[in-house]
Amino acid sequence: MQIIWAASAKQTYLDAIEQLFEKWNISVVDTFELQVSQLIR
Repeated sequence: MQIIWAASAKQTYLDAIEQLFEKWNISVVDTFELQVSQLIR
């Protein structure tokens, strides 16, 4: 199955990552990205 992100979904995802990085640290961002990747698979 192929996942195609809408432009608005991609931007929301990037905004979420930016907010996590501003409030927390790279470890939290990495965990978030890993969890999203696992959900997509």
